Amino acid sequence: MQNLQVAKKSGMILLPVLIQPRAKINQVTGFHNGSLKVRLVAAPIQGRANLELLRFLSNLLELHTRHLCLIRGSQSKYKSIGIKGLTQKQVIERLSRHLKQ
Repeated sequence: MQNLQVAKKSGMILLPVLIQPRAKINQVTGFHNGSLKVRLVAAPIQGRANLELLRFLSNLLELHTRHLCLIRGSQSKYKSIGIKGLTQKQVIERLSRHLKQ
């Protein structure tokens, strides 16, 4: 997790994410330029991939979806996700459990 650039700002954790839509399964595949790389089944049509990303991350982080929000990148594959209710260390620890080995 040394390449992941998780930051704290305005009382929340900011997680940079790079998504690959239309994958076979939802999974975390590694890192890309400081961002968490995530494959999603959903297509990037009408915000479906954004919603799927928030649901997927809420499961990985063991949080309710109301603790996650899309800060930046609604029309981009590069996104910034705001996370409330966890510390930077907790976010990194919970995500590291799901990295593809």
